[in-house]
Amino acid sequence: MKTNHSAMNFREAYVNSDKEDYLEKFENNLGELEVSNFAISNDLELSKPIVVNYDFVAEDQFEIIGDKLFISPMLFFTTEENPFKLESRSYPVDFGYPSITKYNINIKVPEGFKVESVPAKAAMQLPDNLGGFKYNINASETNIQLAIEFDIKASIISSNYYDALKEFFKQLVIKEKEKLVLTKI
Repeated sequence: MKTNHSAMNFREAYVNSDKEDYLEKFENNLGELEVSNFAISNDLELSKPIVVNYDFVAEDQFEIIGDKLFISPMLFFTTEENPFKLESRSYPVDFGYPSITKYNINIKVPEGFKVESVPAKAAMQLPDNLGGFKYNINASETNIQLAIEFDIKASIISSNYYDALKEFFKQLVIKEKEKLVLTKI
């Protein structure tokens, strides 16, 4: 789901584009995936958030060790590294605008496998309600459902919060990279 500035940026790129070209670029940006059922909701309804839905098949999103599959349930949506690497910071951090990013990911458990373990649910908050991260995961015999919400509530965050922001992103990266384990039946 895309709201506010993120929705505006998306609309600028999507609304007047050739839809087939847009989908091809979208697939190329995701790597070696086969996207189907690609649908955009509310692209012309400015008061509503943009919702992007699609299904995909990917062969390289898991690791096989023995009779187990190890999968990062956030797939290619993970934050690869902490953007805050400096020991300290004298200037505020400018995010440009407040934002909320939400992902709802559904993973079909492959035939012949069962869910052995999933990462624990988690919630983290920045001090003074500056932002947060929620990670909810549920598994059944056939599906794994993941709901992620990440928000930054201020466009500019004082350097006084740098240590907290750095630790917040460190923990976010660790959480997003956790694996779920499927075992061969």
